[in-house]
Amino acid sequence: MEIQTWIVEEANQGPAHVQETQAWWETVVGVTDQLELVIPMIFTWNRADAQPTTFTFDRYGLEARYRLADPDPENAPDLVPLVRLAAFRDISDRSAGYYEGDLVLTYTVGPVKSVVDARFSALIREGENEFQATPSVGVSVKVVDDLRLGVESYGEFALRGSHQNDWIIVGPNLSWTQGRFWITGNAGIGVKGISAAPRVLWGILF
Repeated sequence: MEIQTWIVEEANQGPAHVQETQAWWETVVGVTDQLELVIPMIFTWNRADAQPTTFTFDRYGLEARYRLADPDPENAPDLVPLVRLAAFRDISDRSAGYYEGDLVLTYTVGPVKSVVDARFSALIREGENEFQATPSVGVSVKVVDDLRLGVESYGEFALRGSHQNDWIIVGPNLSWTQGRFWITGNAGIGVKGISAAPRVLWGILF
């Protein structure tokens, strides 16, 4: 079992200059060597022009992650695919369901690791449905045994019905592992539609 915490921020996103901070708490349970089940809870602070500031228990859900390769680093191939499916319950809008699907490809050669994540999401609710693509790509290099440095890019793009502004960030990342504890962070700098979108993630195995 693993406990993960995510802190994700958006600064001056879109014409309404949205400021948002999300805190994700996730319990990860290994069902098999390749299948993980995750129970996430998401809390959101939000402020925008001409709108009141809000802080809410935003949503909770269930997700599954399945690696299509041997998870043992000694036996794993250079290219490791992962499929992720998630469903969330919107706390404030009882008619809404939020769904995500990912195909993640990780390619490792020596000290260099590259990751591509093709993610699509759907907000299904009465009145209007919204669909988004949220792809990301990153590369990192092992500096020492427990420290990696790299760069990554992430973006959000409306496909249908979404009123959010499309945006893209690029920035450096860092990750560090110590025993059963790990931490990773990204200083995302806005390229389009946003000023910045930094995030930090950490977790501990039990």
